[in-house]
Amino acid sequence: MSPIANLADADVLIIGAGIAGLTAARALEAAGFSVHVLDKGRGVGGRVATRRLENTFADHGAPCFRLDDPEVLSLWQEPLSRLAFLPAPLALDPRAYRCPEGAHRLPKVLASNLKIHLSVPVQSLTYQGNFWCAESPELRAKARALIVTAPLPQAAALFAPSDSDLAQRLEAHARTVCYRPQWTFFVDWKDGAPALPNGVFDFAEGALGLAIVQTNPLLWIVHASVAWTCEHLEEEAAFASQACHSALQKRYPEYHMRSVHAHRWRYARTEQPVADAFLAWSDRPQLLFAGDFCLASSVMGAARSGLAAARALIRQGFPT
Repeated sequence: MSPIANLADADVLIIGAGIAGLTAARALEAAGFSVHVLDKGRGVGGRVATRRLENTFADHGAPCFRLDDPEVLSLWQEPLSRLAFLPAPLALDPRAYRCPEGAHRLPKVLASNLKIHLSVPVQSLTYQGNFWCAESPELRAKARALIVTAPLPQAAALFAPSDSDLAQRLEAHARTVCYRPQWTFFVDWKDGAPALPNGVFDFAEGALGLAIVQTNPLLWIVHASVAWTCEHLEEEAAFASQACHSALQKRYPEYHMRSVHAHRWRYARTEQPVADAFLAWSDRPQLLFAGDFCLASSVMGAARSGLAAARALIRQGFPT
């Protein structure tokens, strides 16, 4: 068994390398704070995700996003200068943009020059001797302040062993914001996809409701309805893929699919984001929670939340 590595102490520890975590990290680094970002995934971005397929790629978490917050855009100015943008399909959002190279390019440029540690499944978060401590099977880290950007149910689980009261507060907020899961499918058509009006289309096949977005002549991104997703959330991906394939084949029998891949988002979006820019409690010093469960369930909502949390820590400073 490999020894557990210890990161150098930092001013701020951030759990989650999604848009909220990356934005907070950039703001704190710009203010002179030392920051470590930990994420259980193999890449940055969270739900701003791109799946590589045989002949193309699919943006399946946030295929488009608005760039309409001046304070966020000011912080993002340098990394955004390295990206190209195109208008999103009007039927999706007439005020949004997309990255022609894939949505994942946005978090990738936001992550540049930050201290990010991937494939780190944090198992516990504790407060010890004026430091917030994170521990995973391979790594320990501690810092004087902590920002957690994981979905609230996951955040609650990290605190539950050492702070059941805090875990209960987070679980209560999770119930309030009402997370919705989503089965998402990548449908690769063999000789071209059926034509869709405006590039989007909704239909139902029995209990399976499908919302379709055409991203190129061969590829559809298909989202199952919330009701069907909740009923079949714990099924294997093969089951969900077959259900989607059967529904599409029945509706478009003259077309042929090369493949259908499924991805399960357990925390795809929140229905009632909290009005506050971040969550914090006076009896838990230097601890903040940020993400798209605050302000708005969107890329820019997550960014605004992360920036607000970072600015709160910058204003507070640290006790000597």
